[in-house]
Amino acid sequence: MKVTALRRRLARHAATVARPVARMARGQSRLQRIDLALALVLVMALVTVGLLEFAPAQARNDRLTGKPVPAGDLPTIQSAALSCPALTGPRLAAQVMAASGFDSGAVARGNVRGLAGLDDTTWRRWEPWPKAQLSDRRANVVALAHHTCEMVGQLRAAGVSGDPWRTAVAATHAGLQAVLDVKAIPASAQNYVDTVSAYAEWYSRQPQFGGLDPTANASPGLPLAAAAASAKPLPQQYVADVVRAGNICLAVTPARIAAQLMAASGFDPNMRSANGAQGIAQFLPEIWAQYTAASNSPGASPWDPHSAIPLLGSVMCDLSGQLSALTAGDPYTLALAAFQWGTGAVRAAGGAPQAPALQDNTNRVLAYVDHYAKDKRLGAPPSPTASASPSKSPAPSPSQSPASPPPAAQSPAAPRPNPPAAPTGYNFESGTMGWQRGQNIARVERVTSFENRPRTCYAGSCLQAVGEYIASTTPRSVYIAPAKPINMSKKAMFKVQFNCFGGVQGATGYRATVALTGSDGSRVIATLAPPADTWTTLSVNLANWSSVSSVTRIEVTFQAVGTTYPNWVGNFQLDNATWG
Repeated sequence: MKVTALRRRLARHAATVARPVARMARGQSRLQRIDLALALVLVMALVTVGLLEFAPAQARNDRLTGKPVPAGDLPTIQSAALSCPALTGPRLAAQVMAASGFDSGAVARGNVRGLAGLDDTTWRRWEPWPKAQLSDRRANVVALAHHTCEMVGQLRAAGVSGDPWRTAVAATHAGLQAVLDVKAIPASAQNYVDTVSAYAEWYSRQPQFGGLDPTANASPGLPLAAAAASAKPLPQQYVADVVRAGNICLAVTPARIAAQLMAASGFDPNMRSANGAQGIAQFLPEIWAQYTAASNSPGASPWDPHSAIPLLGSVMCDLSGQLSALTAGDPYTLALAAFQWGTGAVRAAGGAPQAPALQDNTNRVLAYVDHYAKDKRLGAPPSPTASASPSKSPAPSPSQSPASPPPAAQSPAAPRPNPPAAPTGYNFESGTMGWQRGQNIARVERVTSFENRPRTCYAGSCLQAVGEYIASTTPRSVYIAPAKPINMSKKAMFKVQFNCFGGVQGATGYRATVALTGSDGSRVIATLAPPADTWTTLSVNLANWSSVSSVTRIEVTFQAVGTTYPNWVGNFQLDNATWG
């Protein structure tokens, strides 16, 4: 607040207080008038102190300084901020800062506690996965983001005007009804919202979020030219492991593996980062556990370079394969982002999230690649027996060792596109298998895991349909139109495993429709009410259908039912579509 404005307010309050005191003084004795004058001075002093206490608080809000986001929390904040368009990384960081100062043990008013400052009811509603703990920093951030985005949607649907994020912050602080009652930010939440907004402004200037504040406590990386020049020679004891890791699939080369190790740890097998990443390849514990379990290597350790390097190759191949549908370019660059932040963040962003730290790492790896491509020790060409697509198991195959020269009569074959149809069904192990996005779907992709429960496919890989951000009751669909009609005449049923997002407020259920179309234009349709966040079999009876011998299209549609809840992504997954 400016000084002149403060003076005007003081003058107005002085006049308001002085007028009744002057009237009281008329007709009083001299001693009584002195007492009244002293009372007036005391009242004015209290008014002045109160205003001065208020004014600097407002002025300081414009210059609030937050704490730097801990390195381990930054990827989660950037990823969770993709939950809705009103949210950004700096805004979500500001909410956490205001709630707890990034202290996961914080306890505030009304049993509000934890990193995100959530009460027990809100936490139970928005805990992002089964048995998530309030002490889990990542779970807190994700829950806060989802809670905020729900408030954004509720307030928009109720016609509340103003900045949707600021009003949502008010609702998370004072309650939804308090905002709905006044159709604006209530007075009880105004100071809190101003504080959070001031923190958001500060975070937006920090290099952690792409800002240029020269006073920030973040040191920018070396220029790429200098980074490439600083590349260390690949230690001899790791050469065989790097060559092995770089020959699992065509997308991941030995030079890329060496570059990734250099960017991650500088070939230091004992490195531990603030975000918990471990060893020479900087595996996050959850990524390590996932892939060692899949490769049946329970005794392997991320601190052992001879275990970590080959597994890195398998992981990068798998991630490249999963994310290949998101880009017409090189999926390896997306795999680099997914290795650090997870495939969910990459899919939610429709590509690599726009985070400076993430982009810096990708640029650094690519700069190092040119350096290690000149290393003659890594120059052996990929074995032609190596699959162009990653193996279902993350474990590298011994038969893919570069020590075995290829037969003279063979040459590496270019990757072939996925066939548009399967003779007996679609298991999505080799890709999307010709399935396409229908109405209100942003993209389809082959995945091995996903954000909603149960988080894993029915078997191996599955198809994920990523919905557009639209009204929850709007139908979303995927379909396949095979190149040749499918003959299902000897089959009694068409079945597909189905899983979907849940959590739509006010929904009475969900609806899934499976429709098969024949060459004569006739259709057979089944509509079901599947539960959310669990695999369910959707079945269509093919008996007595005239066009069962010539199926030209299969379509699956999904939507929420019985709610006015506004924008919602509404992803769903399919697996093992068969007729039998």
